[in-house]
Amino acid sequence: MIGGDSNSFNPSRSPISGPTERQFRHYASVNNALLSNYSKEGFLEEAKRVFNEMGEGKDEVPWNSMIVAYGQHKEGAKALALFQEIVKRGLDVDMFTLASVLTAFTSLKDLLGGFQFHAMLIKTGFHQNAHAASGLIDLYSKCGGDMPDCRKVFEEVYRPDLVVWNTLISGYSLNDELPKEALECFREMQRVGYHPDDCSFVNVVSACSNSSSPSLGRQIHTLITKSNVPNQIQVNNALIAMYSKCGNLQDGRQFFDWMPEHNTVSLNSMIAGYAQHGVGTEALILFEHMLERNISPTSITFISVLSACAHTGKVEAGQKYFNVMKDKFGIEPEVEHYSCMIDLLGRAGKLHEAEKLIKSMPVNPGSIGWAALLGACKIHGNMELASKAAHELLQLEPSNAVVEIIGIDLGSLLMTLKSNIPTYKFDKLCYINGQG
Repeated sequence: MIGGDSNSFNPSRSPISGPTERQFRHYASVNNALLSNYSKEGFLEEAKRVFNEMGEGKDEVPWNSMIVAYGQHKEGAKALALFQEIVKRGLDVDMFTLASVLTAFTSLKDLLGGFQFHAMLIKTGFHQNAHAASGLIDLYSKCGGDMPDCRKVFEEVYRPDLVVWNTLISGYSLNDELPKEALECFREMQRVGYHPDDCSFVNVVSACSNSSSPSLGRQIHTLITKSNVPNQIQVNNALIAMYSKCGNLQDGRQFFDWMPEHNTVSLNSMIAGYAQHGVGTEALILFEHMLERNISPTSITFISVLSACAHTGKVEAGQKYFNVMKDKFGIEPEVEHYSCMIDLLGRAGKLHEAEKLIKSMPVNPGSIGWAALLGACKIHGNMELASKAAHELLQLEPSNAVVEIIGIDLGSLLMTLKSNIPTYKFDKLCYINGQG
């Protein structure tokens, strides 16, 4: 069997790889199976090679498979280009293809294109299919659509399956203001006879994180404990994130220590919880534990670690981790990492070093970097540098700058700014802050 052991599948070890594979390349069924397996196991380039080697005479099966492959790998533009070609050729498409096209629109954040595709689905009657409905709900919930639209799509499906229910719950949970709706949808799903799976629990736990009600989270945790849930580590990670976000670090750490296994997400969630709630030392200890266990950190990990360094005043450690991030792990610093470093240097009183770092950034610091420096100037009372930072903020986002400036001795700063910014901006700033 080609995919007998999907966990260990590798193109170089495939039973029909190399010369043998080339002998079979004229057999459509073999090529289709290869394409499908390569795609499922993450070998997109191999899937593309098989697809291209099938030539111009291939039927709709490999076309559909390749569109699904692009959709799975978030190659939205390529998936849409293939779909346009398959329509032009008059080939049939299946529901998996249509769902992958919707995934493509979602990955491209193309809400307008999704609307137009939805209209086409309505004309053909496919909008009532569970696969298409799930894709539509995912599109609208992730690309700025309204949840009432998601609910309308859901209600047009005849007997929605568990996947559709999960997608709707996920849509509610992505909205910080709709945790109650997510929980009610979860209960409604159970009332109609569906048993929650790992995706259901991950989504509803995420909603509990936004509800600011620890009791709800504990209720769901109890239900999870009583359920035989597959992919338990994903659910456990969601619980860690929930406890951390709600500030219940004691229960979160107790549960973390109880977990039989950890991965990067587990450690990221716990480290972020410590960093966000001012327990920087514990965050750094856990990060070192992560490195000792050879669990690779991510960009998100380093944001939490650098933030922890800033709040604990560990300048040298922060600088070391900032350098290690790129030199050892190949992670390019982004604006958020630079902002943490600016905050770190600023809190330590190294204001001019922070300014120098901003000016040396290979990316635009935007308002985040200058706001961090302005906050540091507030702490240390450096009005001269504060005026520079405020000037830059005013150039980028006047309203954002005003919010930050309010926290400083406004009168003094405004007088400092007067000679550094155009008169109309100075007058506007004074007017907004009641200083005119």
